[in-house]
Amino acid sequence: MSTSHLPPPPASTDEADALPPELLALWSALPRFIRDLLTVVAIGLPVAGILALLVDWFATTQLVRLWLQCTATILGVVLLVVAVVLRSQPWLRRLILVGGGVLLLFAVLDSLNGRQDWLPRGVVLLSSWALLFADRCLRLLEAARPRPRRRWLAIGLAALASMVYAGVAGYYIFVHRTIAPVELRQHFLFGAGIMIATLVSWLGGLDRSAQRLTGKVEVCPACGLRNIAERTVCKRCRAPLGATNEVADNQLPA
Repeated sequence: MSTSHLPPPPASTDEADALPPELLALWSALPRFIRDLLTVVAIGLPVAGILALLVDWFATTQLVRLWLQCTATILGVVLLVVAVVLRSQPWLRRLILVGGGVLLLFAVLDSLNGRQDWLPRGVVLLSSWALLFADRCLRLLEAARPRPRRRWLAIGLAALASMVYAGVAGYYIFVHRTIAPVELRQHFLFGAGIMIATLVSWLGGLDRSAQRLTGKVEVCPACGLRNIAERTVCKRCRAPLGATNEVADNQLPA
């Protein structure tokens, strides 16, 4: 199949796509001022956190708590909206998004009286790690076959980490509610989560969105995504694929 009339493929791989078409369509449909506002919020939230931390450091105020509540509320709402918009995504991934959104919103509601009666911050962090590892495990399981041994190792590591972190979070919820209030400020699993996430990404080949498939690929005639040669339908838009093309590194169709 000739590639003379195909659109340039986005800088993505078959396993780590760019934003799903539903989110791109939703973003394009928003009014300009809404998109500008969301951009300002995305940039302003980290800056506001730094300023709140500095003010708290010198003036002993409670701005960090307010910043955490606002940030968690915005992120929770975003996760719920994404779960509703991404109708083409597997229901398990949408369930993970819903779980993360509900967890954050419940944590905010729990903190409105100045205390974490049900979900201490450490439990929220442990639960967030568990949801993150569950999502990465699902991404690895969705990848095209065959799966090498290192991919199976990444799948096992992500699944084990999901169960461990969810179990530890559940244990501390039980202790917090039945024995004595618990406020986890330092826990070795927090730091280990960064290392585990890095290992899962490296072993499973995730988070490589800046790379493109090269060699024998099938370029989707509908959205331009480069798919592996074994696919018969596009991973992103499910359009039927045609003949296999030889694409060199960073080469765009003529």
